Amino acid sequence: VAFPTFDPNAQPHGVTSILIRSGGTQRSIPAPGQGATVIGWYGPGARTVVYTAGIGSNGLRESTLMAVTVSEDGRQVGEPSELNIPGLGTVTGRAYTVPGSGPVVWQPTAPNGTKGRLVRVGADLTTADIVDLPPGQPLFVTASVIGLGSIENDRIQLASTSTGAATGSFTTCEHPNYQVAVSYDGSHVALSCGDGSVQLVNLGGPANPRLPVVPDAAGRGGFVGLWFDPAGGLHAA
Repeated sequence: VAFPTFDPNAQPHGVTSILIRSGGTQRSIPAPGQGATVIGWYGPGARTVVYTAGIGSNGLRESTLMAVTVSEDGRQVGEPSELNIPGLGTVTGRAYTVPGSGPVVWQPTAPNGTKGRLVRVGADLTTADIVDLPPGQPLFVTASVIGLGSIENDRIQLASTSTGAATGSFTTCEHPNYQVAVSYDGSHVALSCGDGSVQLVNLGGPANPRLPVVPDAAGRGGFVGLWFDPAGGLHAA
């Protein structure tokens, strides 16, 4: 098991670490920046945990991917290093966890992040496919589609993660995307709205209902979490 933790008392501005529990012990791996997140376990035997380096001093959401490997018996943890893919090198961008896939990373290719490409890293961490995408910044990624949008437009463009071709679009609610959640099977995405409601989008069909307003969830920061459970239930905090 691997998960991030933040020590607000560490100098100078707090420190994020990745905690790894294996072989009956727990180890702490310092992360280079704040806000580091775990992407998943990959490589031979799924013993290499990949995580983001965290948001740097420049405030950009793009982050270099890091990796550290646990021994087969779980007793030892290797030295963390930047994830390096043969023929591609290190991988930097906005990373997403996609079930059944290796890390999926969006990389900006135009100024101000108005356009980008998708780097789909193999689960063995030795190969990667690169797909050019339509304009827009990433909001969510599934095994088949990526949602792209901008603060200037209330339309979300859907594009294929394998070809980059546009596959559809939908209109978002007012002030969306404070929190985004994708169902385990990749069929639905939920976006929190500024009025305290949640927009539930069926990615495979026209259904796009607004769920009832959640008490005390209106306004910026009202939602602190949005997630699906394995049975398909949608939850908000």
